[in-house]
Amino acid sequence: MSWDSTQQKNYIEIYPIEAPSSYAGIRREPITNSLLYELLEPRLNADEESMLALVKKYLLEEWVVPVDQVNLDRAASVDLLKKAVIQVLKHNKIKYNETLLEKYYYFLVRDLIDYGRITPLLKDMNVEDVVCNGVAIPVFVVHRKYGELQTNVIFNTEEELDSTVERLAFMANKDVSLAKPIVDGILPNGSRVLITYKKEVSGSGSTFTIRNFRPEPLTIVDLINNGVLDAKEAAYIWELLESKKSLVVIGSTGAGKTTLLNAILDFIDPQDRIVTIEETPELRLERENWVSLHSKGIEGEQSSITLFELLKASLRQRPDYIVVGEIRGEEASVFFQSIMTGHGGLTTIHADGVESMINRLISPPISVSPSLIPAVSSVIHISRVATKRGYVRKVSSIDEITGHEASRNKVIYQNYASWNPSKDFVEYGNSLVLESISSSEKRQLKEIYLDIDDKAEVLKWMVKTHRNNRSDVVSIMRGYYVNKKEIVIKARLANQSEGSL
Repeated sequence: MSWDSTQQKNYIEIYPIEAPSSYAGIRREPITNSLLYELLEPRLNADEESMLALVKKYLLEEWVVPVDQVNLDRAASVDLLKKAVIQVLKHNKIKYNETLLEKYYYFLVRDLIDYGRITPLLKDMNVEDVVCNGVAIPVFVVHRKYGELQTNVIFNTEEELDSTVERLAFMANKDVSLAKPIVDGILPNGSRVLITYKKEVSGSGSTFTIRNFRPEPLTIVDLINNGVLDAKEAAYIWELLESKKSLVVIGSTGAGKTTLLNAILDFIDPQDRIVTIEETPELRLERENWVSLHSKGIEGEQSSITLFELLKASLRQRPDYIVVGEIRGEEASVFFQSIMTGHGGLTTIHADGVESMINRLISPPISVSPSLIPAVSSVIHISRVATKRGYVRKVSSIDEITGHEASRNKVIYQNYASWNPSKDFVEYGNSLVLESISSSEKRQLKEIYLDIDDKAEVLKWMVKTHRNNRSDVVSIMRGYYVNKKEIVIKARLANQSEGSL
């Protein structure tokens, strides 16, 4: 164990990050009464620290990776490093035992192969963001359960922080320098990083912000299981996407817009062609008929490619659905015009409500005509809210865009579903969008509502049977679109059997 077990009572919670080497401890600071995040790692005495520094120095200066092994994956690199450590210890006649060797391995892999001192923070799946505001300032994390927390990780010197920032840029395949002090990119683990270098931009020295992504994205079953939305809301979204309707996910920074967008994409018929357009690739789909475009692929002012250009190009790729990671500028007009002409569309917008979203869309620099906005059928508002159980994400409302009043140049909308926080219950109203689907597809409205009930049963079955990994979700969606009746009957029978136990 990497800390004194007699001190465990001081922590609200301790959980493993990478057992038995690293743990996270959450405790309350008695003076400020604020929660703190403590990274708990193996302890080294003064002699062990000196030996570790010697081994690291030797590896940095003398260790040469054979040319035929340069392009190793992480597991092979770790294996090669461990062999080199043994050689260094024997060469320098340094005594060691297995326990000490494991400690050395931990710190050397952390610092020479992974991301340095912040590596455990990035491996903690409860951590959503890792933020460093400068030298001699504690690193902060945004925790899924406890919110924003100060950690015990501090870069005490400019050299140490600059070295970490340079390493992050290198691992993101980016160049950072005084001439180019602001860099954003994607780390090998899929996380997004924004870097400012030295004091060219920030007076407190180099900074970085990392949005930490899970190795496997959350599925719609995970979101239902976590209480982000209920099965009926998810079934409504599924029904709209099956009818090629267009949706917008809105919310504040860190609310979970991209996570929700990624999850609901699995509802789209596997035969449909999807083109995703992003500044940096965050959406991850498990389907064959998918094209991923991103504007950061080519750097430099002369050769840069914007979302606007990518969106125009995507229309020539015969997409059934166009998905824009986030709308912020001139690309919005092309997006709305494309869904007006029959393409399905999905996107996210930073907004705290439908009215806020509309105001953003019609104002510069986006400047979309209000008459185009009803091309979107529904707006899903996801929020990050504090509860007695900690911070949770909730679909706080689903609103339908129902028309445009030309005389007042006003977009008309109504609420379909709204989460009541005091009762923790979703309240539903009538749906004009479902009525429009009934009219356009010549289906009875009652049939559409029964179809939503069937979809909800399938989702409840997936939740009850723990079919929450991506491959299970995609497999069931494929089965549904091949033989809807078979999947629905299977789900209903399983749910009835479960209820009778």
